[in-house]
Amino acid sequence: MDKITNLSKACKEFFIDKANDLSIVTGFIKRRRKITGSSFIRALVLGNMIDGHCSIEVMCQLLGEDSIDITKQGLDFRFTESAVEFMQAMYGESLSLFKNELQLDCQILGL
Repeated sequence: MDKITNLSKACKEFFIDKANDLSIVTGFIKRRRKITGSSFIRALVLGNMIDGHCSIEVMCQLLGEDSIDITKQGLDFRFTESAVEFMQAMYGESLSLFKNELQLDCQILGL
């Protein structure tokens, strides 16, 4: 049960705290807006978990579930060089954060 609790804490830290911090550091978020680094990455990741080819429309729907009303055009404008830097930073953070948390028993993969 400790592994699940630790993983839950790591996911919360990654998708909320780290995302919001790194979105500011990378310049993806410059001032307080309705969309945050956390909401952006959650919509992007969850959208692609639902459908491997997540559209901007699906992302807008997911953001809407978080009470963030944004148009497809408004979201499309968010895909900038700083968004790429933000996602690269989040990828690097995920490697270091989850490297120790997600150690799977390789026998599970052999089933």
